[in-house]
Amino acid sequence: MGDSSGYRDEEWQNHTEFVEQTLQQLRRDNVDSRTLCGRLERGWVRWSAERRAQQRHLVRDLWEAGSVGIPRAARLKFLAGNDSGEKLVRLTDPDFGLDPAEFFVVDAFWVEYSMTVRGMTPQIDGLSPMEASRLIREEACELAERLAQLAYAEACNMLFMLFTAYLSDAAEFLRIRCGSADVDSRYGRVSDIDSGTVRAIIERYRCGSLGFGELVDQLVSRWGDRPAKPTGPASWAEVYSRAETKRDDDDLYWINAAEDLGVLTADEADTVFSAIDAAAALGGTPAADGRPGAPAISDWRYFTAVDGALIRIPASEDPPRRGQRYWGTRAGWMAGSPGCLDWADMVTDGRGYRPVDKEQARSIRNHLDDRPGGVFRCGLFWFDQAHRWTVPQALERIAELEAATNDIVMYWTWQEYQCDREELVRLRTFLQADQ
Repeated sequence: MGDSSGYRDEEWQNHTEFVEQTLQQLRRDNVDSRTLCGRLERGWVRWSAERRAQQRHLVRDLWEAGSVGIPRAARLKFLAGNDSGEKLVRLTDPDFGLDPAEFFVVDAFWVEYSMTVRGMTPQIDGLSPMEASRLIREEACELAERLAQLAYAEACNMLFMLFTAYLSDAAEFLRIRCGSADVDSRYGRVSDIDSGTVRAIIERYRCGSLGFGELVDQLVSRWGDRPAKPTGPASWAEVYSRAETKRDDDDLYWINAAEDLGVLTADEADTVFSAIDAAAALGGTPAADGRPGAPAISDWRYFTAVDGALIRIPASEDPPRRGQRYWGTRAGWMAGSPGCLDWADMVTDGRGYRPVDKEQARSIRNHLDDRPGGVFRCGLFWFDQAHRWTVPQALERIAELEAATNDIVMYWTWQEYQCDREELVRLRTFLQADQ
């Protein structure tokens, strides 16, 4: 017996064991997106400039797409559960009395998924992007908090999805988390503007009692005052638990949140981080952004492997120094990993990649470059790409989506369920237009 992934039962069991063992070893080594895309020092994460830009665009895009048409009535609801299916079933229960269309839905699992399809998941040998997505869990929760901060600032109705499976006292956590006092202290004004925390320093700048140069100096001083204690690895339960708790007021997170809210410009936020990086380098640690920038390349050479993985490398580089890897499925390529230095090596050291002919390369380029964001979701239909579909293909995809959406407990997030529902509408519209 086999399944849709192409694995036989025994192969699938071996693969799942390999995935779990690999992730457990990475956790023991304190490896996740915080350490791979930045530096974890003195209890703070200093993200690279490239990663901050990716985060900025993701938060902006999710906010702009998800908040359109949502009432600004300052309604806040929390929905907690041990798994996504439990929460989604409650959402679709008419007795629950909640219409998700009336709320901006903040869900860290949706942020995690969105990061994955944008190629923000660390690339680990043998793991697909979705399998490695646990390595971005804390980062995804941080970005979800930034989305909630935007909703609070605009009094936008917000439905916050909480994951309580690993919390030792979920009932007490929910009692505090759902209270108005916690909400206001989490997203509102700082209670003690003279406390000296990162958040308080930024608030003083917002109020005009600090100039920008003073802001930078005081934040760098906060870095210098922090104890240089190494941060040890945490278990998965600890990772998921601390990801749901309140962000410390003395955390670099608040610099990014201030940028989202318009208190700091992107250039000002980058200046602050550069100053902290310089102070860290003087203290004996290298700056976070010592990597070369991404190439401005429009012409690519393509290579594929037996497992369907795809690598493209700049045609202008000889020998190639970097490339982009896309995870292969039978339908196309689902996620990219731009800016990875090692993918170019894969096609030159005899590991089973073969060059793609010109005709297939043209088809691949259309899939990767013409999609919104340059990524490809399996089977996704957009109005401006109707020419890519035939009626039989559309009918087959509709049947798949109808079967999937009739089993809502199989979805991780409400947004994924809604995406499939919306894709059904688009495909049915395509069929009607074709008649």
